[in-house]
Amino acid sequence: MRKKWLKYLGVGLMLSLALSAGVACKDDEESTEDSGYDTETIESVITLNQTELNLKVGDKRYIVPSFEMQAGADLVYSTADDTVASVSQNGEVTALKEGSTDIVVTYGELSATCKVNVTLGGELPQIVINGVEENSLQKLAVGSCLNVNPYVWFNGGKYDDASFDYVIENKAIAEKTDDGLIAKACGETAVKIVAYCVFLGESMKSNKVFERVIHGIFLILGLVTVACVLLITVYLVISGIPAILEIGLWDFLFGKV
Repeated sequence: MRKKWLKYLGVGLMLSLALSAGVACKDDEESTEDSGYDTETIESVITLNQTELNLKVGDKRYIVPSFEMQAGADLVYSTADDTVASVSQNGEVTALKEGSTDIVVTYGELSATCKVNVTLGGELPQIVINGVEENSLQKLAVGSCLNVNPYVWFNGGKYDDASFDYVIENKAIAEKTDDGLIAKACGETAVKIVAYCVFLGESMKSNKVFERVIHGIFLILGLVTVACVLLITVYLVISGIPAILEIGLWDFLFGKV
């Protein structure tokens, strides 16, 4: 009889342990479902060291992404407006002209965006003319040519692809040719050079205008005129000496009263 009770007791303990284990497993499953956390649906993300850049025309900056490596995925940089800012495939951003654009970095199916704002930074571009200072006086002989070769300088960079207009005050004195400014006649005139630069956008592209003066052979003409007056004066004096000696200087100049 005792052995029989021990047998039933052992079976009861086994059933009790199995039931407890089943309840524990069921509780764990319910806990996982209630959390809403599914490891199979977790997605990787890509982050950038910059989410917005405020640049001045000519500035360069790097965008550096951080992400978890994926097999077969390529890292690609692109810009929404390549006239405002360009980006290389190593992440170097170059500010080209005033405006705003987005730099998009993609890696596989992941992507992140950096907004880029480009301005002049409160500065003005400058027109530089080789060998000629602003508002300087240039002396040319009639028919000779002055090679100006202007370019735009801004933020430490040279922009020689700008277009230039030449506004000549007196076109009878000088004219613009492919070779430069040609002196056509004696005299002087003012020449205004205006630059049109792509990086300044659609507004008036040069805020600084340089004035310079073309001087034909005005100085030489003046010297010749003075020399002629002196020669005529000397001639008149020499030719009038006999009369002066005869009637006197006063009567020679003013006549007899």
